[in-house]
Amino acid sequence: MGTLRDFLYFSRKRALCYAPWIVTSADILNICHNYHLSRREGETVRFLIEGLTNKEIAARMGISPDTVKVFLRLAMMKMGVSSRTGIMSKFIHLKESDSGLGTETSRTVHRPIHKLE
Repeated sequence: MGTLRDFLYFSRKRALCYAPWIVTSADILNICHNYHLSRREGETVRFLIEGLTNKEIAARMGISPDTVKVFLRLAMMKMGVSSRTGIMSKFIHLKESDSGLGTETSRTVHRPIHKLE
């Protein structure tokens, strides 16, 4: 695969993503689980990854563009990024990584798994 620069192209209005993969439900579930996103935050992130604007996301979800901004801000906070591009970067790294989120960045917080006995 190429680098992040190969996949992200910027225009004045929004960041567009060329992705040679399809965003699957499993991808979104993985992101939601690993970053503790709500269902609506995950849905918003999915549409963002597909390259939609806030207005387009709002129309698909039946909410206002301001609510989309709130969901994206919450998702960014939980994912440890500060921009829409940061969300894209996390997703691209997840898709390129053979082992999921484990090799992502040094800022990744891993929570221990406790077995119930």
